[in-house]
Amino acid sequence: TKHVTKMRYDELILDNARRIAIDAHYGQMYGDVPYTKHLESVVSVCNYFGLGSEIAAACWLHDVLEDCAPEWNNAIALDFEGRIYQAVWGVTDEPGKNRKERNAKTYAKTAANPDAVLVKLCDRIANVHSCKINNPSLFKMYANEQPEFMAKLRVMERGGKFEEMGNHLQKMFE
Repeated sequence: TKHVTKMRYDELILDNARRIAIDAHYGQMYGDVPYTKHLESVVSVCNYFGLGSEIAAACWLHDVLEDCAPEWNNAIALDFEGRIYQAVWGVTDEPGKNRKERNAKTYAKTAANPDAVLVKLCDRIANVHSCKINNPSLFKMYANEQPEFMAKLRVMERGGKFEEMGNHLQKMFE
């Protein structure tokens, strides 16, 4: 019964995270497609690398704190306290006057939480995949950021799934 309970827990958190993310991002677009397509891509990357239900839930929710109305912050905090909420908070952009300053502040926060690093890697892989063909200027921006991204998040030195995902991401730029 412990296995059944774990499976049910996984289903419940994934369903709840998906529902909140879809509701929170209602009407938002990711380029020319509904924002949920981006979220689905990030979760697909998570599933591809076998990162588990809690990281998948954080992938569904990863942009809610920075892109959605403040009332969604409470929904996430109440429904996903602990590991999932901390991973989402860990990838949420810090304020800054430009992308470079925001990244520097955010990467420091992200690097402190291994779960947040996994979520950020899922997001970055999905973003790079999406823009590789459709948005060459965005692809170039990610390529230029790649060395700092990998170093600041200490991706390769963490080994395991981090290194596997880092190698996958690096190959996307070749």
